[in-house]
Amino acid sequence: MIKVDMNKKHTGFTLVELLVVIGIMSILTVVSVSQFNTASKRGRDTQRKGDLSAFSKALLAYYADQGVFPPEASVDIITGTGELKSPSGDYVYMKVLPKENYKVQLKMPDYCYVVDSTGKKFGLFAQLEVETDKDCEGHDYSFCGETYCFGTVSPNTVVSELYEMRLH
Repeated sequence: MIKVDMNKKHTGFTLVELLVVIGIMSILTVVSVSQFNTASKRGRDTQRKGDLSAFSKALLAYYADQGVFPPEASVDIITGTGELKSPSGDYVYMKVLPKENYKVQLKMPDYCYVVDSTGKKFGLFAQLEVETDKDCEGHDYSFCGETYCFGTVSPNTVVSELYEMRLH
């Protein structure tokens, strides 16, 4: 017969207690990782918006000096290797053109720059990762062979006018 000493105190945790703690830690890990991923996506989207905003300002400065926006062929925002400068080359409006940095890893389309045939209106477009972003929701812009949800246009136009220009 085995004698059990009821006065002896047991130290340590029971299996149930350990499983409860492991379960809670697992839930907290899943929540924190998903929040981190969402924050990373929002950060990359903020970078995209900032890229287009900076490029838009450079284009407006170019227009103020030249009277037209640069032709699409002269602006390389796909590789981001060029710069935006005056036709004579004596003034630089933007030293390094922005580009989509996550094209390969996240399969994001390149930024898109379109200008109308008169050189008086432009549009810049990017795809955001967080499609529920207030600047992205409900927008589908089809330019440069891709579909985008975020865009900025010159102050004298709206996106629908750029669509019309592309159709004619």
